[in-house]
Amino acid sequence: MVSKITCVAFDAVGTLIYPEPSVSKVYWQIGSQYGSKYTLDEVQIRFQQTFQDLASGTRNDYSTSEAEEFERWRQIVQRVLSDADDIDRCFEQLHAHFALPCAWRCFPDVAETLHGLTSNGIKILVASNFDARLNALCDQMPELNLVRERVISACIGWHKPSPGFYSELVKLADRSASEILMVGDDLENDVIAARASGLQAVLIDRSGVAENGVITDLRQILGD
Repeated sequence: MVSKITCVAFDAVGTLIYPEPSVSKVYWQIGSQYGSKYTLDEVQIRFQQTFQDLASGTRNDYSTSEAEEFERWRQIVQRVLSDADDIDRCFEQLHAHFALPCAWRCFPDVAETLHGLTSNGIKILVASNFDARLNALCDQMPELNLVRERVISACIGWHKPSPGFYSELVKLADRSASEILMVGDDLENDVIAARASGLQAVLIDRSGVAENGVITDLRQILGD
């Protein structure tokens, strides 16, 4: 599909993995254990809005850390489930849930794509707005066991779309930026920001139509 690519970096959530059950359903289920009366639809709307509001981190400059990510998720839970009786215990349970490999699934195109790339001598990375919990997920989910190097926002100090994130990605990849392909499901974070930092990038939209710069299946990046 693209030429002169020696490394492919994948976003995690929405690109390689997805939560099952969904985030909003887990929030609703656990929230109800702590007295929340919000409906599932209300929780979904509240989560989407709150996640967007806090997307740039607690300091709104795309800088981050493990401690700040922990606090950001605590704030998200507090806002989404504002009527819960014991928000601290509710948050602890939710935070622990999404650290479990059983809370996640890989998309069906992941294993074949990662194997195909590595078989062809292409370096693969995960490049994600996440925290250290992602390391355990990659280590314990069989489909991801080929991905040994990860650029994780809370571990490097920068969220996508910060140039600092992509600077760290290029450094870890040990390749020139133009030889790296970023693949993700977020147009701003994974495509526009990556290209602004000199990387190649494609958007994956499994519900859309394949066209220039957009794929519908990860296996399309294996090329001819």
